[in-house]
Amino acid sequence: MTALQSKQPIPNRVFSSKVDRWIAVLLVLPSVVGALVGVMVLIQGDDDGMKASILFVFAAALLVLHGVLVLPCRYTFLEDALSIRCGLICYQLPYQEIRGVERSRSWASAPALSLDRIQIRSDQRTVLISPVDRDGFLEEFKRRCDVASQIAP
Repeated sequence: MTALQSKQPIPNRVFSSKVDRWIAVLLVLPSVVGALVGVMVLIQGDDDGMKASILFVFAAALLVLHGVLVLPCRYTFLEDALSIRCGLICYQLPYQEIRGVERSRSWASAPALSLDRIQIRSDQRTVLISPVDRDGFLEEFKRRCDVASQIAP
């Protein structure tokens, strides 16, 4: 390879969020309860079914809202930044701004669907994420970022 040739770009790599069962249950439970209450109202013989219809619409709307706010939840290594997407929210952390990475079990609100988390500290913010393959994520991070030596065990 000559000095004039550019370095081969590393292809993007995507890591999905790990999903703890209890978090999935908390997200789905209100919709299920609303639908079950709607069924009970129908069985009891609501005069025109209006109350049950309202409960079914509310349950479906809540399920769609949760879906829009949390799906997809994934983390993508781009050429020069880590892209974090959770539902409609998507932002990027440039590698040169990342100052440290460590494993975490924090309960803080984050684009993460599990408590098996990784905390990423940058110049602008601290982010908690929960890739399914934490070890693979950290290995990929070491390949791409200069602060690999700052990864806490």
